[in-house]
Amino acid sequence: MKAREALREQVAALAVKGAEQILRKEVNAGVHADLLSRLQTEL
Repeated sequence: MKAREALREQVAALAVKGAEQILRKEVNAGVHADLLSRLQTEL
């Protein structure tokens, strides 16, 4: 169970990192935090 949670967090972090590279200039800290929490709930 804990390993699965850790994996979800890693996947979410990688997804955010990829999005940042594409939209670096458009992503501010608030949007980043919102995106990360939204991804973690969806995964």
